[in-house]
Amino acid sequence: MNEPRWDVPTPILIDYYRRAWRAVRRHLPPEQAVVMFHDGFRDWREYLGHFPPADYPNLWFDVHRYQCFTREDLDADIFEHLRKTAIDLRAEADAIRAELQLPTICGEWSLGLDLEVVSLWAEGPFNHPLEALDPFQQEVAMRAYAATQLLTFERYDGWCFWNYKTETTPAWSLREGVARGWLPPSFAATAYPPLD
Repeated sequence: MNEPRWDVPTPILIDYYRRAWRAVRRHLPPEQAVVMFHDGFRDWREYLGHFPPADYPNLWFDVHRYQCFTREDLDADIFEHLRKTAIDLRAEADAIRAELQLPTICGEWSLGLDLEVVSLWAEGPFNHPLEALDPFQQEVAMRAYAATQLLTFERYDGWCFWNYKTETTPAWSLREGVARGWLPPSFAATAYPPLD
């Protein structure tokens, strides 16, 4: 299940994930498929001890790390976003790997810092960290923010940028991020041979 509601009690989620793992394993052994579960928008420590790797082989943990959905993130400047990524999120990644002891991915992240362009439900104000910067400063900020997130999320076993392509929000588009030079050119679709 992707992104269960944040207000579902953790014991219910743990029970659901255990039952789901057993259901999948009845049909697919660990060597044939990964089973992955999302943190449910809660502290990862709430799962400590509930999924010992010896009892749940090939079970992976999934975290999503965006920085535009809370008032704190919207009010932060770009330097705070860089600090949060390089220090707080890096420390979190290292702690999850060491303490939870499950393979982990950052299953969703983006360069989005402006909530207004992606939200149909949030109320303003819609200030964001780049609004006071000139175009050159915005470009520098986006490249720094992308590089910092890449270095941090590569501490996990993998990551997925959300999304590959959008029509109106470049900060949420891997394709547009590469085209604008925010993300490495090696991420371009042309860098990979077509699948047979």
